[in-house]
Amino acid sequence: MACLIRYNISHPDEEPEIRWRYFSARNLGGNPGGQTSAAIPSMRQYDTDGFIAVVIPFFSEIYLEEQHDLVDWVVDYRLHYVNATNGKTPRYYCVRLSHNGRDMHQVRARLLHDHACI
Repeated sequence: MACLIRYNISHPDEEPEIRWRYFSARNLGGNPGGQTSAAIPSMRQYDTDGFIAVVIPFFSEIYLEEQHDLVDWVVDYRLHYVNATNGKTPRYYCVRLSHNGRDMHQVRARLLHDHACI
């Protein structure tokens, strides 16, 4: 279960500006038994629960307005993203950011023209 971390160290009686969420392995789709390190010398077992931060760079065929809202209210980039097989033309370079898995910031970074950034 996701646990909301709420504490404002500067002003303890006020809501924090940024809300952090702790996610269980189940929430994140991870193995509850942990994940073995890919480093052969280590082979340590790591927990698959915790805090998340997400950065998703992508190309878009259409202009997407900058949005900063809950994940459920930000336009789903998967409807407009460009990959090597979907036949869409990359026109904009964009990025989605989330510092807590709940609040999303979607930004159109650059306009692409003739495969070069302007």
